[in-house]
Amino acid sequence: MKKTTPRLFVGIKHYDLSKFTIFFLIVFTVFYSLEYIYYKRADRIIASDVIHYYAYLPATFIYKDLSLDFVYEDPGHFGRIFWPVNTPNGKHAIMVTMGMSILYAPAFLITHAIVSLTGGDTSGFSEPYRLGLVIMGWIYLFLALIFLRKILLRYYSKYVTALTLLMTLLGTNLFHYSTAETTMSHQYSFFLFTTFLLLTIQWHEKPRLSKAILIGIVSALITLVRPSNLLIGFIFVFWGVESFRGIHEKLLFFLKNYTSVLIILVFAFLVWSPQLLYWKIYTGDWFFLGYSENGSNFFFSNPQIINNLFSYRKGWLVYTPLMLLAFIGLGILWNKKRGFAIPIIIYS
Repeated sequence: MKKTTPRLFVGIKHYDLSKFTIFFLIVFTVFYSLEYIYYKRADRIIASDVIHYYAYLPATFIYKDLSLDFVYEDPGHFGRIFWPVNTPNGKHAIMVTMGMSILYAPAFLITHAIVSLTGGDTSGFSEPYRLGLVIMGWIYLFLALIFLRKILLRYYSKYVTALTLLMTLLGTNLFHYSTAETTMSHQYSFFLFTTFLLLTIQWHEKPRLSKAILIGIVSALITLVRPSNLLIGFIFVFWGVESFRGIHEKLLFFLKNYTSVLIILVFAFLVWSPQLLYWKIYTGDWFFLGYSENGSNFFFSNPQIINNLFSYRKGWLVYTPLMLLAFIGLGILWNKKRGFAIPIIIYS
């Protein structure tokens, strides 16, 4: 008589563990966030850098003044929630680019509509607005994990994918920025980067115009969140390149699909155009380095590579030792998938 496997174990055998992992991670993150933020650090939802990131939304839709002149009419009140910087033409502007405000926008607009209809506090900084931003962060995290799962399942088993998802969130500082400081740019960048990588893979397999449009939009948002993220373009440009000869082949591939490449550039420019117009109107220049005007600068002539990796102050590998596996993984990737390893190494 043929032995059969009980139905229960058949279900477990064929169940996609990576889906359950995402469900577990989101539920765990949400409950931890609620406990941590609302009982320990409720004041951190719109604070620090988030004050700059968020400023475009209330300034545009509530106070209707992107010049931020209203701040100086009541500095005692507005000086706590808006931090404008001086511009070369003697005016004031928001220090950072508007990428995070664009990503916050769905939560802000929905919350503002609800609060307005119910007669609540429409200052833009009351508890409903803060909760809306936290929920928006969870949504971006959920989407990022889904997209990362899609990428991993292309090359690895569902078990390796599940473990990687688990380690990525719980074993890096992404967990801190998805719970304790959920409105900071980190989990939003995680969403944008995973989206960009998935679109890059899909476009190189079949360069459709729809994918080109999305790549243009996402790449622009990545750089609007943090202009230094422009380097992400190296991953797109060198994707699949395995040697110097591959560079020539990649150039021919771009020329063959020049229409799609132009679409990417056009849509990236369209997404960036409001920022350029804002700078021109309120600073007098097409480009405005807000951090420099505020006294914050990058010191490229004095790199701190060792300190960045091993310092006890903020050393990456000291506080995220799991990422040592990433360096080992790059070596393995170099031997097995060099067309993936090269763009990642160049970007890194």
